[in-house]
Amino acid sequence: MRAVILAAGRGGRLEGVLGDRPKCLARIGERTLIERQIESLQKAGIGPITVVGGYRIDNVRRVCSRNVEFVQNARYASTNSLYSLWLARDLLLDGFIVLNCDVLFHPQLLDDLLSARCDDAVLVSNRADGGSYGDEEMKVHIRRGLVVDMA
Repeated sequence: MRAVILAAGRGGRLEGVLGDRPKCLARIGERTLIERQIESLQKAGIGPITVVGGYRIDNVRRVCSRNVEFVQNARYASTNSLYSLWLARDLLLDGFIVLNCDVLFHPQLLDDLLSARCDDAVLVSNRADGGSYGDEEMKVHIRRGLVVDMA
């Protein structure tokens, strides 16, 4: 199964922390976010891995292992992650996992996803504390086990 990591954006809100580096190159401990994602995917036996890059794509290439494929989103500054995924559409015909490059996750989540009983599973988390969501969270509405809306 192919993995696609969407890593074209700049991450302007993190500029104070990252400077001019892409958000996927944020360091968490000894490794960057994208290095952690690639390692988790490889350990789960997922591959090939494709990164859709844009902003400072050469910096991202240098960090990724040699067996990672790249698709370039030259319009990264005026498009969004859905457009980046669209650019990789020809690679997605046999099933895929898609990750946003700026998400830190526990590797167990990949195992949970791969062992899901549905072929088209999506990992979501319920807001248990009853609090409100901010603008940054992706909201998924599920009715009777089916995704009915994403925002």
